Amino acid sequence: MAAPTTEFNEIATSLAPADLDSNAERLAIDDVISTGVGNELDFGNVNISGGAADSAVKAMFWQVSSYGTNGQVENFRFWLSSNGFDQAGSVVKWDHWKLDDTSEWIQNPTTGDVGSTTLDEAEPSQNVFQGGDGTTTYITSGDDDTCEAIVMYVAVASGETAGTYKGTDSDFEFQYSFKYDYF
Repeated sequence: MAAPTTEFNEIATSLAPADLDSNAERLAIDDVISTGVGNELDFGNVNISGGAADSAVKAMFWQVSSYGTNGQVENFRFWLSSNGFDQAGSVVKWDHWKLDDTSEWIQNPTTGDVGSTTLDEAEPSQNVFQGGDGTTTYITSGDDDTCEAIVMYVAVASGETAGTYKGTDSDFEFQYSFKYDYF
């Protein structure tokens, strides 16, 4: 059975909770992030000349764009699979927020809103977050939705090597991985 076709979409952090509280609103967001050059999730420049500093807060979600012959996706796992930083203190801080009518979404979030949980650098053994409404561990083709919002920032340690951190073509690798089960 062929895997579903999926994509990540960036969520403008300026959106209000009411702009994200239904499946239809979430699925209408079409700001695709891919592994293609120029289509990365851009955290912006981080100036560490005065010491450790944080990037801008970014948000995204994952969705199935075509289920093919499948009817369900579940067991969502997300992690930082390639960290090109040379300072141990340079990490990604993250959280996952549900996007339903009792949303956890915070408009214009700051690093304090995201919190201090460091994103794993190894694949989690099981589901780490849920469907967009935050109440189910799966998404079906009959009730299509996105996953919860993945909200994060990069905490850059003092003394980190300057450069552009992205993919595998920058000499400073920086990649996320996302796995899921489907049937």
